[in-house]
This record gives sequence, structure tokens and C-alpha cells, in this order.
Amino acid sequence: MTPQEAINSPLHAASLLHEALLTSGIPHMAIDAIDGYLAAIICGPFPLNPTLWLPALFLDDHNPALDHKEKAENLINLVFARYNQIVASLHDNTFEPLLIGDVNQMTSLELWCKGFHKGMIAFGETWIAQSDLYIVRLCLPILYCSDKKSTEPMLDPDLLNALTEQDFDFVEELKMSIPRIRDFWVQESGRG
Repeated sequence: MTPQEAINSPLHAASLLHEALLTSGIPHMAIDAIDGYLAAIICGPFPLNPTLWLPALFLDDHNPALDHKEKAENLINLVFARYNQIVASLHDNTFEPLLIGDVNQMTSLELWCKGFHKGMIAFGETWIAQSDLYIVRLCLPILYCSDKKSTEPMLDPDLLNALTEQDFDFVEELKMSIPRIRDFWVQESGRG
């Protein structure tokens, strides 16, 4: 691997971001959750201004550590480096969630899905059209893995009854769901 390839690798970018966050002293989401959050922001129903979603990564409305211009710029640049990698991977059909948790892959997957779910919430009620079973099926693995209790209240009871056991095979479907979610919202919003 060349030095440029190492810099462009998702794991390396996440590692740099994780290290920068740890040394900053800023409370932040787990790196797996940040990756899921960024994926949701990218795939969402419409483009969101970074001023609306960026602060949520740092879990603090105003953190004195972010007042240091150089430190803040470095963190933001690292966040956007990963953001751009996700955009490119969706464009190239090579998207994979970044699962790097220390405990095990399932914990990492849960953190990633919690981050994605938090990103969905950034869009308000726009995310899931109650009458569209397709987007519900695409989001269900993420919601179910994020918080099994969050799945029922978000869904219309008729839609919930229409779901099958196959819809709950979320581990296998996650890699395919994210590009499809992005494609759905691009088509719905006319951004394509």
C-alpha cells in the first residue's frame, strides 16, 4: 500500500479522526457511530447544512476545546475526509460500514446503526414516509439493530404487519441497504 492509499483508506481516516478526538478531550460519539451518522447524513432525504449536523458529533453544544481554531479545523477536516470517502464509496458501489469496535463486530454494528439512527433523526419526520414500505424495509435493519424498541413506534401498524422474517436479517442486508436508501432519496428529491 502506498502512502497515498493509506491516507485514503477508510480505516486510516477513521483512525486519524479517532486519535484527534481522543487527544482533543472533546466528548464525542464512538468512531463506529460517527461513521453511521455520516452515512445517514449523506443518504438522507435532502442535503443538510453541516452547521445542522456537525455539532452532534461532538456531543456538546459548546465545547471550549473547539474554540482553538487549529484543533477545530483539523477535526472538521478529518470528519469531511471520512464523509467524502463514504460519498465516493456510494458512487462507486463499494460502500461498507466501518466496523472497528474493540469488543466485537456486533457491538460495532450496533454503534454504527445507532449513529445512522441519530443521523435519521437529524432530518426530523421526513425520513420515513409512513406509506412507503420500500424505504421502511431498507431502514428496518438499521433501526432494529440500533434499538429494537425504536422500530415499532416509528412504523404504521399496517406496515409492521406486512414485514416478514426476511426483513429482520439485518446483518446481511446492511451493506446493500445504504446505497439503496441513498438512491431512494435521490430519486424522491429529484437530486439525481
